Amino acid sequence: RTIYLGKIPEESTLHEVLDLIRTGNLENAKLIPEKHCAFITFIEADAAQVFHRKASFKTPLRLKGRELKVGWGTPSILSPNIQKAVQNEGATRNVFIGRLDSSFTEEIIHKDLLTFGAVEEVKIVREKNIAFAHFTHINNAIKAVTQLPLQSRYAGKEISYGRDRCAKFATPIQLPTLDGITTTELDHQKCMVPFSTLIAEGKRTIYLGKLAPETTCADICNSIRGGILSKIRYLSKKYSAFVTFVDPKAAQMFYDTVSKGGFKIKNQKPKLGWGPKALNLPLEVIQAFRQGACRNVYLGGIEGIADEEKLRADFSEYGEIELINVVPSKNCGFVSFTDVLAAVKAVKNIPLKSEYATVKVGYGKDRCGQPPKEA
Repeated sequence: RTIYLGKIPEESTLHEVLDLIRTGNLENAKLIPEKHCAFITFIEADAAQVFHRKASFKTPLRLKGRELKVGWGTPSILSPNIQKAVQNEGATRNVFIGRLDSSFTEEIIHKDLLTFGAVEEVKIVREKNIAFAHFTHINNAIKAVTQLPLQSRYAGKEISYGRDRCAKFATPIQLPTLDGITTTELDHQKCMVPFSTLIAEGKRTIYLGKLAPETTCADICNSIRGGILSKIRYLSKKYSAFVTFVDPKAAQMFYDTVSKGGFKIKNQKPKLGWGPKALNLPLEVIQAFRQGACRNVYLGGIEGIADEEKLRADFSEYGEIELINVVPSKNCGFVSFTDVLAAVKAVKNIPLKSEYATVKVGYGKDRCGQPPKEA
């Protein structure tokens, strides 16, 4: 989770260094001027990976005209207390202070907050009577949010967490990570998709229009082959769908295949186009696939416990269901969701239901990832 930045120009400030970071919430940031380096620790390992990859291979970091050296720091585990605060309270290293009067200045707030730890910056927005204070360590921000309201000067003021400015272009994710697995353990998990694919930039979402009125989401997925899907959004009233692939290369291959003609859904050729131009998968989706997730949930040993009707009733609370397939001969069933994150919720929560205590719950295979059908 920790990034090393070297060759930092003399007289550079931590604030200037953090101006270069926009991919995720930080746990800690430390500048060591005498060694011309800094260590930046992210809350999420995946956010650190995205930053490292972009800084190393795509857009070199420059500060005051000098290219910085980028590397990895010492591995560490996020403390349970910080993890709990992030999950339950939305903690960040940025403290929001509201209902300020004119007696407050940035200098006064900065001095007051130093009792909790080093402060990166304080910014007052006068027209809204609010202020934002970024600590260098999230733990100090947690202390401030807990203890500041007890001080007389801040009695009656609104104290909470703001957004970490270093997460400007990041997708929020919740902790603890999926199925209770922390990001430091991900390397030990079986991953269906290479990490290089998950963080690759490229168009992933295909637009399919002019679908037959009787088309279902399952019909669309039955026709798609060659790439695992992250999500499918079917707009039945508009006879259209947006299909998001995990791999941008698979999306391009599917696009090319449909463009050549011959591809049909319910015997009707769809209108083809590209969907929204998001070039990166959301971080929570990256996490899901790194932990072996897919849209398809496998249920073993369901005989006498659940039929298709019960599965639909029990699983619908986690998200939109694309298809349910019960296989009596193998004493198992499959529930395919339209979104991989819905499948993650199901795998995490279904075992907690007493009637599913003896059922083996895991991930199956996304049938859209099967090889393309022969022409």
